Amino acid sequence: MLSEEEETRIPRIGLTGTFGSGKSTVARMFERCGAAVIDADRLAHEAVEPGRPALARIAEEFGSEYILGDGSLDRKRMAETVFSSPERREALNEIVHPRVIEEMHRLARELERGEGPSGVVPPMIVLNVPLLLERGLEKGLDKVAVVTIDESERIARVGRRDALSEEEIAQRVAAQWPQERKAAMADAVIDNSGPLDATRRQVEALYARWVKG
Repeated sequence: MLSEEEETRIPRIGLTGTFGSGKSTVARMFERCGAAVIDADRLAHEAVEPGRPALARIAEEFGSEYILGDGSLDRKRMAETVFSSPERREALNEIVHPRVIEEMHRLARELERGEGPSGVVPPMIVLNVPLLLERGLEKGLDKVAVVTIDESERIARVGRRDALSEEEIAQRVAAQWPQERKAAMADAVIDNSGPLDATRRQVEALYARWVKG
């Protein structure tokens, strides 16, 4: 995904996991360690803001009824559609994902040149991508870390955070590979089932190991 002809100067780590596993929490922990984090969900959100080409393509593909009166995407309606239809979900991914990948590529290059927000080259870049493995985006990365969580704990956390029904949670989980499959492909597995301090210790140990390389 992010390979360059020139040698990569700092490690690029792919971070992923299933819906509700706590990827964003783990990403913030890496950030506190000193890593620069590029978040695919944030970039996907920005890619479909009013005036962006992706939003125009969505209106063409899905219909104008998915655009609200203020010109923004009706995210609730879109979620209901794509999580109940694999075909519609793939159509949306084909519109949004190439733009997100291109932006991740650009931001990573900037960070390697010391042109990020801090103005310095970070010791590590973490790419937080929900569908990293499903889309084959791990190619060109140095390591992949998968966040896992106990199933009952995941459902409880998602219910508290997003106020989704059990059916809606099941639809989102089904849209991704099982966490066992992802974990089998990982260079490291971060178990986020327990207290945050336990997760943080795992992150800090990985960061120290991978930065020293």
